[in-house]
Parts: sequence; structure tokens; C-alpha cells
Amino acid sequence: MPLALRLAVAAVILLAFAIQMVGGLNPDVSWLLTVGERMLAGQHLYIDIYELNPPMSALLYLPFVALAQAIGVPAEPIVVAAVLLLAVLALAIGTAILRRGGLVSNTGTWWLVASTALTTLPGQNFGEREHIAVILLLPLLAVSALRSTGRTPAFAHMAIAGLAAGLVMTIKPHFALPILLVALYSAFRARSWRAIFNPEHVLAGLVLIAYWLTVWVWFPSFFSTMLPLASTAYLADRASLVSLVFGLPLVPIWLLLAGLVLLYRREMVSGPNGQYVAAALGFFLAYLVQGKGFVYHLLPTQLLLGLVFAQCFVDRNAQGRGKAIPIVLAVCLLAAPGIHAIQGNSLRNEALEVLAPLGPGLKIANLTSQLEIASPLHRDLGGTLVNSGPCLWITLGAVRQRIATTDPAVVQEMAALETYERSRLRDDMLANPPDIILAGGDQFDWIGWASQDPQIAVMLSGYALLAQVGPETGPLQILRRKAP
Repeated sequence: MPLALRLAVAAVILLAFAIQMVGGLNPDVSWLLTVGERMLAGQHLYIDIYELNPPMSALLYLPFVALAQAIGVPAEPIVVAAVLLLAVLALAIGTAILRRGGLVSNTGTWWLVASTALTTLPGQNFGEREHIAVILLLPLLAVSALRSTGRTPAFAHMAIAGLAAGLVMTIKPHFALPILLVALYSAFRARSWRAIFNPEHVLAGLVLIAYWLTVWVWFPSFFSTMLPLASTAYLADRASLVSLVFGLPLVPIWLLLAGLVLLYRREMVSGPNGQYVAAALGFFLAYLVQGKGFVYHLLPTQLLLGLVFAQCFVDRNAQGRGKAIPIVLAVCLLAAPGIHAIQGNSLRNEALEVLAPLGPGLKIANLTSQLEIASPLHRDLGGTLVNSGPCLWITLGAVRQRIATTDPAVVQEMAALETYERSRLRDDMLANPPDIILAGGDQFDWIGWASQDPQIAVMLSGYALLAQVGPETGPLQILRRKAP
């Protein structure tokens, strides 16, 4: 690889690191770091910690938290550096496999385009489970592409691809869909259904089985407590199919697909591109199955389609003396969403400006339905989140379902869920009285909701409004404990 391209790749990776350090880590990732710290302090997942996802969501970041504590630094830069290193390793392995099959025409250009897509494009969704899943899937996609040329991958490459793909499916069950579509695409290319049972696919399945057996043994509360609760309050609260398919977050996806079909119909299924497109469609199906409409659920699809589009554009146009121009354009296209993330979250920045002068060590209660209200804010402030969960997510789902139905049985069930979460909030606040309460953030009266519990109502009487930040409609209220 030419020195100029090596330097460009290094610059892209450093830019990605800087964006995350300045703009702040993703709220979900920030909360899961807090979960990891609580686990290392002796708290138990699904008993003391109310995280609704399967255990791998927490375990994925636990080594980074442990390393940060061991060397005495914050976990955030460790996580960012680890994800970047993982991206480089996965890209190096994937590229080595592709080169063995002659599937990479220009290694240097491929490294630059792919590293930009993997490290900078995610922006505010950097380090999300979806981001890590795409990175881990690269070796499997490369092995599948190599098999399509009639070559057999090295044993080490098959093992790495299978183990990594198995890990992908442990992160979220829905992530079996992109792997399934890649396997079906391999079978289609090979004209044989036996390709579905290639060694790497079988190994991935064995990893998944071993994982769930481990969960059954070590985290029984996930099945007995959290899964029924999440199924009722969270999974059942779905966005409409119309909004999932035609909502504003889908615009980049449809534009990329239209561009590929109209401009690069042949290229999008040649070389490894077919595997990337198949995986992208599988991740899109996972997005539909989850039914939430969250932007980060679309990240894998956008990343993979963006990578294919950019590479097709470069391969067709990077010719002659002006070949650097399309390469630069492709990199800028992929980096633009990520660079925007350097601004950070405006509501978080406003709240941080109000609370930072109070000093570190604040105990903060999140009386909102939004995880991003308190995370990463409580970590930025060097404070403690009082809640056993990230936010009032149970009540959010319960209220939405209660409003959407006239069935008395459902209304009663949802009311019971609200009472349950109020009791947990009461216990959290009694066990660890907060200095600061964050409430609102939408048009629901969270203070009034919480005050339906008499003990919480008494506690709330000891707080005064410190500031309101955010939009006039549904502002975030910041309450501070009154001086004795």
C-alpha cells in the first residue's frame, strides 16, 4: 500500500477517535459501561440492574470496563480505541481473505474506503452493538465471497469467521438474519443448498447454542424476570409498518439502494459486493423484526450499502491522473454523517452546562422515558445514576399500549406495569437519595406520574426547580434537592 494511502487510513482512524472524544459516546454504550461497572461492583444483572437486553449486551463491554479500572482511566477512551482496533483487525483479516481470491483490485483504496465506512460513518452510533456486529461479520462475508470463486478458505480463516459470526448472533437474536441471508446467497451462487452448512456457518450455530446454554445457567433471571417483562412492556410496543419502511431515517437507505440499482446494477453483485448487499438486507429485516424504528437499528444496512456504493463509484471512476478525486469524494461521502456527530447532543450539552458547576459526585435520578437524558450525562459529570435501569422504559411501553387500546384487561395489565416501575423507582430513591432529578423531556407529566406513589410524592417535595433546558414544548426539568 502506498505511503500516502497508509497515512490517509491512519488519519481517518484518528479522526474517528477525535469525533467520539469530543462529541461524546453513544447513550446506549454509555449506559452499558455503567452496567459493567455495577456488575464488577457485585450487582447482579436482571436483579439489581434492570437491563432489558440479553446478557451479551452487557458482557460485550465488560472487558473494556475491567481494563479501564485496572489501569485507572475512564472506560470511554478504552472502548473507542478497542472498537477501532477491532475494526482494523477485522478489515485486515477480511482483506487477506479477499486478496487470496483476487477479489480486491486495489488494496490501498479498499482500505481507505472501508476504514472510513467502519470507523467514521457510524458517528453518534459508534460502538453500538449494531456497529460491532457489522465489524465482526466482515471475516464471514469475505469467506463467503472467496467460496464463490471456487476456492476453499484456510482453516484459520473459517474458524475466525465462524466464531465471530457466532458472537454476532449472541449480541442480538435478530442478527441471525444477515448471516442466514449470506448463507442463502452462498447456496444460490454455489447452486447447492449444502453451502448453507459450510463449516463456518455450523461453527457459528454451535457458538450460539453454547451461549444460550450459558445464559440459562448463569443468568436464570433473564428468563424468569426480564424476558416476560420486556416482552409485555417493550417488545409489544411497536412502530407501524408504514413508519418503519417509509420514515425519514429510511431516506438514506432508499437513496443508496436506488443509486446501486440505477448506476451499479452489475457491480453491486460482483466480487464481495453481493455478500455485503445480502448482509445489508438481512440487517434490514432485523430492523423490521425489532419494530422500533430506531436510527441505530439501520446502521448496519446503511454502512454496508454505503460501502458498496462508494467502492463501486471508486472502481468505475478512479482512472488516470484524476483518480484521486473520486476517492476523496467517496471518503467524504462516507465520513459526512460521522463528522456531524462531533457537535454532540444539544440537550445533553445544555444540561451539562447547568450541572457541571455543582461539581462531581452528584447522585442523579432519571424520571424520564429517555435513556439519553441521563447517559452519558451522569458519567460526564462524574456522578452516579440512582435508577436500577437506564430510564422509565417499562412505563413508556405501558402508557403507549394503554392509550392505544380499549381492552380493559390490557389497560389493567399496563397499569400494573406502571405500578411495578413506580415501586422500583421508589426503592431506588430511598436506597440512594438523589441530589438531582431529571424529569420531563417530552409532553408526559413524569413528576405527576411518580407522585402517585405517596412516598415518592413526599421525597419530591424536598426538591426545587433548578433549571429548564431544551425545547419549550416538553422541556427537561432539572430539580435540585433543597438545602436543609
